[in-house]
Amino acid sequence: MTTYFSEDFESCNLAGWTTGTAGSGSITCSSARAHGGSYSCRMYSPTASDKAFAYKDMTEITGDYHLRFYIWVDTSVTPDECHAIGLYDVSLGKYGVRCYIDYHDGDYYLRNETSTGVVDVCVIQTEQWVKVDAYFDDASGKVKYYVDDTYKGEFDAASATADPDRVYIGDVSDKVMAAYYYLDDILVDDQSPPAAYTKELTETLSLSDVTVKAPSIMRAETLGLIDSLAKGVFKSFIESLSLSDAVTALRVKIKELVETIGLSDVVVKFASIVRSETIAVADVLEKVKTMYREFVETIGLSDRINKLISIVRSETLSLTDILEKRFVILKILTETLGLSDTLARIRIKKTLARIKGVTRILSAIREKPAERELGR
Repeated sequence: MTTYFSEDFESCNLAGWTTGTAGSGSITCSSARAHGGSYSCRMYSPTASDKAFAYKDMTEITGDYHLRFYIWVDTSVTPDECHAIGLYDVSLGKYGVRCYIDYHDGDYYLRNETSTGVVDVCVIQTEQWVKVDAYFDDASGKVKYYVDDTYKGEFDAASATADPDRVYIGDVSDKVMAAYYYLDDILVDDQSPPAAYTKELTETLSLSDVTVKAPSIMRAETLGLIDSLAKGVFKSFIESLSLSDAVTALRVKIKELVETIGLSDVVVKFASIVRSETIAVADVLEKVKTMYREFVETIGLSDRINKLISIVRSETLSLTDILEKRFVILKILTETLGLSDTLARIRIKKTLARIKGVTRILSAIREKPAERELGR
């Protein structure tokens, strides 16, 4: 790895740096804030009429490069799209990578300069040290940003053709903008960005795995004579990859139900899905409601039919289910006797038997009262 530039400000001065100020602006080494040692660079420009900057030459870079710095934003001055640090090509007169700090929409932002303007990279923390890494890719002309080792995206560089040979801090000589911040441990080298690590897992859940169940119930249109129920089971696995992998499994069950069958329907439809599982936080309890009614009428002088009607209703209710009804009607008919009808006598015998030689006794022959009247 090649190091093109390194500055930790521990010399307690800006020796070798060219500085410039205007108004109340100042740029100095300070012990008020320090990241890795005892000192850092303090850039103070309290109003838009003030200015402070510093620059220092370095080895010219051709190809890919990496800029790292630590920044502490002091909120006592609201930054106005202030240039914080950049890598400049003196002969071309353009920046390769140029970073800003700004305040808008209620937050403090790290911003990146492109060939067409300045864009937000991300919101940054204030009143604490924040690490920023910018990786320039010469082939694509793009810059990848990492803030506190977290990837924040890829952006166009200020100039894809610039070969930087100078480091700038603060407001450059032709800019007047307000800001107050500290910089420390600046490094420019040819380090590559972190390699993206991906891992695909295909595995069977074991008894020790934790599963999250989220049953879902959807209702479809009315079933026809040729319709059939469809059941879908989906499994989705989301893995957090680290030295010790953890697996969270999400299982979604979909149950399709039909609408209620009315009393006027001719076709009897019955759909039943039985699921047995442990109730989870996301489960919805079902209610079971059963109604049973039985009607038995007494035959009067003018009645001809003895009717037994039984209606059984059994349905399972949930928050989104519609009741299903199943009707069973039983009719028992007994004809009225006519003048030409004849009745056979019915005898009921009660027999008692004794085992091994005990005599049998025949007794209790009884006729129905109606039969006695007809048998006379």
